[in-house]
Amino acid sequence: MNENGENEPIEASTFDSSFELLKRTFASYFGSEPTFYVQAPGRVNLIGEHIDYSDFSVLPCATKQTIKIAVRCEKAVGRDETLKASAFNLDPKFKPAEFPIDPSFSLEPKENGQKWVNYVHSGFKGAFEYIQRNKMTARNGERFDGLFPVVKMCVESDLPAAAGLSSSSALVVAASLAAARSIDISLSKKQLAEVATKSERFVGTMGGGMDQTASVFGIEGKVLLIGFKPKLSFGYLSLPPNCSFVVCDSLVESKKASIAQKHYNKRVLECRLAALFIGKYVGLKNWKSVGTLGQLETIGPIECDLFELERIASECFKEDFYTKSEMEALLAVDLIQFFQSDTKLLQILEESDTFWLQKRAKHTFSEARRVRSFCELCQSFDSGNESEEKNIFIELGALMDQSHESCRNDFDCSCPELNNLVKEAKIKK
Repeated sequence: MNENGENEPIEASTFDSSFELLKRTFASYFGSEPTFYVQAPGRVNLIGEHIDYSDFSVLPCATKQTIKIAVRCEKAVGRDETLKASAFNLDPKFKPAEFPIDPSFSLEPKENGQKWVNYVHSGFKGAFEYIQRNKMTARNGERFDGLFPVVKMCVESDLPAAAGLSSSSALVVAASLAAARSIDISLSKKQLAEVATKSERFVGTMGGGMDQTASVFGIEGKVLLIGFKPKLSFGYLSLPPNCSFVVCDSLVESKKASIAQKHYNKRVLECRLAALFIGKYVGLKNWKSVGTLGQLETIGPIECDLFELERIASECFKEDFYTKSEMEALLAVDLIQFFQSDTKLLQILEESDTFWLQKRAKHTFSEARRVRSFCELCQSFDSGNESEEKNIFIELGALMDQSHESCRNDFDCSCPELNNLVKEAKIKK
């Protein structure tokens, strides 16, 4: 994969007319002018749903819609561990809120209207922890002295919240960048993507990094091919010139943080459990160290392609769900003890007793295969052949149809409204 540009520093945004409303609102609310501005786009994932946390590649692209933050920093008088950052949101349903600027403080429970600020807090906490841990120096060459500034922020977004466009991740990316800029430290694009990925986990979600990486590296007219093993990497994929996509809002809200334990994080655990099961089933000596389904392609005495892994998943699991006691008997491990170092996974094990392993594994392997097929089709396309262009659109569309069916049937991450949208879109007018 092409990694050009990953070490380029990412800076604050240059003021233009798109920030005018934000500037006026900031001045009206805080009584002073912003010091600088940052912004981060959302993302649309073309194909590769829910496989980033299993270490398989994905194909997202950034949106034109962004989250913008106006920031004012003032030097604090001495060290003050009670110092709080203030944040105001132009959307009235998101209430003004504060959070402790010192990264040693954990995220605090918030009332419904103020929960949004935890994403801002997580970005600041993660960025400051990263900067302190790596003893980074400011652009003037001086090392950060640990004196955090007084920070005031105003947030504006034209990304719909909870609509599947990763507005939460865009907010974390923008907040992480704002945190670094507030103490005059430059992060590279790769550093920002890694910081934002880890930062959002403070909110409670166990994402794999697709959303934040797409927000940081997305460029107009290109799709990102993001890989996660053995490390984060990316490249740009060109689509056929006449190819376009309609992004349609089902109007169903999916609040990732509030449903994290019940749905999102549970899928992460189910995939990890499926990886352990398959590792033991095929006779890996070190099967307990298998962390993701993606690792099964290349480790141990076997090297399986995705078709073979899909076949093994159909063979080694029953179609129905497993209970915790069934899994412990088959693996001969105490799952609470096995995952004792991960409080999020422990909470899921304590609150749920139905785990669908075959369906999750089948989706993951088949979706990873579809991503690779999508890339191969785009890379082999001959722009001078009109009949080939029509055929490639049909083939790309078929892959996306299969992706939706797998999400609906095997990963249980669709909904009736979305299913109806897909059905209507396929009706020839």
